[in-house]
Amino acid sequence: MIKIKIIFNPVAGKGEESANINELALTLLDRNYTVSKFVTKQKNDAFNEAFKTAISGEWNLIISAGGDGTLNEVINGIIKSSNPINLAVYPIGTMNDFGKFLNIPKDPYKLADRIDEGRYSNVDVGKINSQHFINVASMGIFTSVAHTTSKESKNLFGPLAYYIEGLRQFSSTNIPLAYIDIESEQFSFSGEFIIFLISNSSSIGGFHKMAPKACIDDGKFDCILIKKAPAYKLFEIFLKVFNGQHINSEFVEYFQTNRISFDTKEEIDVDGEYHSNGKQTVEIIHNALKMII
Repeated sequence: MIKIKIIFNPVAGKGEESANINELALTLLDRNYTVSKFVTKQKNDAFNEAFKTAISGEWNLIISAGGDGTLNEVINGIIKSSNPINLAVYPIGTMNDFGKFLNIPKDPYKLADRIDEGRYSNVDVGKINSQHFINVASMGIFTSVAHTTSKESKNLFGPLAYYIEGLRQFSSTNIPLAYIDIESEQFSFSGEFIIFLISNSSSIGGFHKMAPKACIDDGKFDCILIKKAPAYKLFEIFLKVFNGQHINSEFVEYFQTNRISFDTKEEIDVDGEYHSNGKQTVEIIHNALKMII
């Protein structure tokens, strides 16, 4: 009997997904799975439950039902357990970048179908110091978009709220510049920058072609550096993000690597949560997880 643990964040997105989660659980039960639902109440609940579930060795699959932050906690719990367990995503949050990259359906029956079919794939995971991430580590003005966009705006406009906030920041005539030192085998840089992204998937902040060449099982990060540029050029870059052509700009560096070090005073955002600044080393763990796709 296959045993499935659903780790559910009830406040993700608009906080209106309980009925769908219950429908998913009932559908899986009807298909002869053993199902248990764990509801998070505070930060690190998803991490702790994923760790306990994985280390017990009694479960076959965890479903992370929440946003990018919930998924980040779950993958950190699984990896810390050192006991591999299969993972699926049920995307609930406003952005759900990684879930959208995998084209995971929000229909409970369609997700159950994928579980029935056993549509698994190996997935890389990033490691920044001792913390793991599955989608992106970011610095610069883009880092603040998720945190400066109001909950009211997200509830009203959904993903469009992030685009509006991103456009506002990109088109500002007073964009704050920051300094960064970057060192990898493929690329080095010291100077002022607007945005620096270290990505595992192509979808970042709701922009689905931000890292257009990204692949989640190639053992490489896709890195995007947007350097100091005139405001009108930054506006052009922002518009080109939607079709992935921004990487051709003279002010954008795009490269792939499996290990990179950098030093900046800017706040670092890791899968939607703030991380410490300063000197950091980021490396990729190839095929770290097996996920439903």
